[in-house]
Amino acid sequence: MIPRRMTRGACIAASLAVIASTANAATEDGQFAVRGLGSLTCAALVDAATSEADGSQSITLLANWIAGYLSHVNRSTETMFDAVPVQDNRALAGIVTRICAENPDQMTEAVVATVVSAFGDVSVGVASDAVEIRAEDRAVLVRQPVLVAVQQRLAELGHLPSDAVADGVFGPQTQRGLEQFQSQRGLTVNGLPDAATLFSLFATS
Repeated sequence: MIPRRMTRGACIAASLAVIASTANAATEDGQFAVRGLGSLTCAALVDAATSEADGSQSITLLANWIAGYLSHVNRSTETMFDAVPVQDNRALAGIVTRICAENPDQMTEAVVATVVSAFGDVSVGVASDAVEIRAEDRAVLVRQPVLVAVQQRLAELGHLPSDAVADGVFGPQTQRGLEQFQSQRGLTVNGLPDAATLFSLFATS
């Protein structure tokens, strides 16, 4: 579940407005074809998710659409290996759905674009394998440059010592720093750089 505190409120709305006003299109009035779930308004997406018993079908469909969207962004953007630090596409779909609930008049595609843009400072520009990080019975996949950025951000926020080395190695000190951050932000405290934590670290004010 994505906590309410994760959203950027006015910042997200402003970013959506910018993306909508600067998009290129084939026609003079800015029309273009969007396929799949990206063509839905946020209201329609949220309605579809809430009409299901657990919303899993809509989340799965949206996660698959996002995977294709991100593959295109990675392929077509110079010096881009991975545009977002989150490896779990279902978790990204959850973030998009949460933002959509607060911006019902927007297109789903615009919200996805905004989330990708919000992660711009922590996109990965070099080839890097995703490694599994475990804490107790939970695990996430994270690229090493992302973990370096997590450690740097935690130090900036005072959750790691200022002289701590951001080496991209997950250990007890990084886990404790993440737990402190998660507790402060009202997130699930698991000590892992999961999707909710990465979004709160890098894409929210």
